[in-house]
Amino acid sequence: MSEASPWTGRQRPPGGKLCESDAHSCNQGDDRAQEQILILRASKRMGGGMFEMMMVLREENERKAEARRSGEDQRRRDDMLVKEERLLAEKAEAEERQRQDKLEMEERVCRDREEARARTQELLLLTRALTQKE
Repeated sequence: MSEASPWTGRQRPPGGKLCESDAHSCNQGDDRAQEQILILRASKRMGGGMFEMMMVLREENERKAEARRSGEDQRRRDDMLVKEERLLAEKAEAEERQRQDKLEMEERVCRDREEARARTQELLLLTRALTQKE
């Protein structure tokens, strides 16, 4: 009666040996050697699968990290643009304030000149009036 191998699910031949093309102990070894070879192969396959899974996880983590870095870079660029726009707006406001201050100063200087001219005219009229009475 043939018995199934727990690792491969293959039936053992009536002689009890499993033969694989690269199992060098197929003709010489016993069932244990064959089972060990199959166990090693299965563990290598599983290890390869685990390695592939680790590589996939690593690639996914790298992709997520790159997306995060990209998002952070974009946020920094956006922040810099907002800051630059704010600085430009502040500069424009400062220039407008300076322009308004300059206009107000020019108006004040003009008023002061007119007031000084008016006082001078008044003094001239007073001095003429005083000199004509004498």
